[in-house]
Amino acid sequence: MYHAMYLWPTLLLFALLPMTGCSTYDRDWNALALTKEAPAPFPTTGILGRWEGKWHSVPSDHTGRLRCIVSALPSKPGRAASGAEPSAAGGQYEFRFHALWGWDFVSENTIEMEVRDEGGRYAFKGESDLGLFLGKYKCEGHIIGDRFIATYSAAGDHGTFEMRRLVQAEK
Repeated sequence: MYHAMYLWPTLLLFALLPMTGCSTYDRDWNALALTKEAPAPFPTTGILGRWEGKWHSVPSDHTGRLRCIVSALPSKPGRAASGAEPSAAGGQYEFRFHALWGWDFVSENTIEMEVRDEGGRYAFKGESDLGLFLGKYKCEGHIIGDRFIATYSAAGDHGTFEMRRLVQAEK
């Protein structure tokens, strides 16, 4: 009985551990920044590049900082060419999310999304398996100009993402 009391917190810690700590996200985020010395490595229109804003959980009413890097996946049958914007026929893109919870807890999730250009409105939809305890994570939304609006759902939670494209020069 004594050991069972510590089993669930330990399992939860190991389930969440991959979403914290060291990652290449900040390095990749900074590499895509516009600086006075470097030109933009990504277009400043379409969907590719850096996005920043907030996530909001409907059931808990919690909110926090959210960042996302959108990039085209390497060319394969049914995928867009690397570095290409979506077409009406669609293409697969990688959305790398980096969310801040509370003061310093960070979670990261990467989802391959199917993206379609609907005349300047880019619709996207995808899902990711977060494992036994957290289940399926689904996300869908659209990008128009510099606005990124989406909804998400996961085991026991659902909510919204609202972000803007970052194109300004940084120090």
